[in-house]
Formats: sequence, structure tokens, C-alpha cells
Amino acid sequence: MRVQRVPIIILVAAALTVSAVAGTATAGEKLDRQRSKLLGWVNDYRHAHGLVRLRMEGGLNTLAQKHSTEMASRRTMFHTSDLGRRLAWRDPVVWGENVGYGTSIWWVFKAWTRSYWHNQNLLKPRFRHTGIGVVRSGRYFWVTMIYYG
Repeated sequence: MRVQRVPIIILVAAALTVSAVAGTATAGEKLDRQRSKLLGWVNDYRHAHGLVRLRMEGGLNTLAQKHSTEMASRRTMFHTSDLGRRLAWRDPVVWGENVGYGTSIWWVFKAWTRSYWHNQNLLKPRFRHTGIGVVRSGRYFWVTMIYYG
């Protein structure tokens, strides 16, 4: 059996093409990675305190994303004024929201752990579900995390 040799130049070109395509992420994929990172940190933090991990929900992500987009467009932080009403169809017993902005998602998470009220939301045992919204505007990330249980 004769082995056909492929010129090395073709192999190198093919490898460059594959890595260029694999390295390109859509805005949605980047957003999903940011959400996943934050959820991982929050769940590790909750687990270290003996609490159950939060489950992410798509509908809550949409609500949180809209809020983060609004904060970024106004360039100011504020809470959702009618969060209880917006979550009414889920019939939650408890609900809460953390908002923040910073130069990284990690920075926002650490700021929440150092803030009494934000930390209370991170560690509330009755919370079971979450939605996360992340918007990058300039050098800042605007973040909303909605919880309910």
C-alpha cells in the first residue's frame, strides 16, 4: 500500500483556517460565557456556605438582560421597580435582585460579596433560580442578577 504524501504547506494552511474559525465567537456566545462564569462563581460561593446551587432560567435571563441594557444606556445603576409583578407568573415566595457595574464581571461579583445586602441575596437559602444579564459598554460591564425561590 502506497502512502500519498500531502505537502506541508497545505496542512499548515488548513490548521490556520480551522483555528481562525474556532477562535471566532459570536456576541451571544460571549454573553453566555460571561453568564456562565458569574453563575459558577455564585454557585461556588453558595456551595462553600452549605447552600444549594442556583439554576439559570432563560426567561429570567431575558428580563435581567433588558435591565442591564437599560442601565448601560442610561449610564446609571437602578433596581427593577416592579420586579415582583414581573415575576408573578412564576408565583415566587421570595425574590431579589443584585445590580452592579465594573471593569470586569469578577469585580462586580467581589463587590457583591463585600456588600451586606447584595451578599444577603447571594446567600439567601430560599433562592433556587436565577437570571443573569450582562452588557459591556465601553470599559464597563453592567450586570443584573435576578433571584427567586
